[in-house]
Amino acid sequence: MVINEMNSRSLDYIGILGYSTEVSQETRQSIESLTRAITLHGLGICAGCITGALYFAFREAKLVAGHTWLINQSEVSHTDRHLCDILEMVADPIVKHQSIAQVCIGGIVVSGGMETRHLVECFLERNKPVLAISKDIEQAGLSSNSHIKSNYNQTIKQILSRV
Repeated sequence: MVINEMNSRSLDYIGILGYSTEVSQETRQSIESLTRAITLHGLGICAGCITGALYFAFREAKLVAGHTWLINQSEVSHTDRHLCDILEMVADPIVKHQSIAQVCIGGIVVSGGMETRHLVECFLERNKPVLAISKDIEQAGLSSNSHIKSNYNQTIKQILSRV
């Protein structure tokens, strides 16, 4: 299902990887800053849900006229659909992760967990770069040299240089 495609499929996307229901003010600000930096580089954002921390990424992208692609296996509320330029529904989490890794040129981990680790593996299987800005990189299966704390422009440039 496509909501407002507006040539969105021709953009390059960076995956925002991770899921967190508890969002501190610091995390929210980090994700909003990251999203602004991504859109200022002319890239869209893509994720596998629009809840918790990732909600703020989608909201910020739309506030700065950025593009969004949501690939999800569960229903998206009517109130959140306006945040999605492309809304793609898939059968299950495995297909979701494979689709996100296929669509995106690289990924940035914002939180960890077992599902994040699987998603990172999908990117790495396709030789696509994945960097982390979160404190949870070990859970996501990334090496410590991938951890970039707050220089989002540098992070994005590193992904673009590896593509």
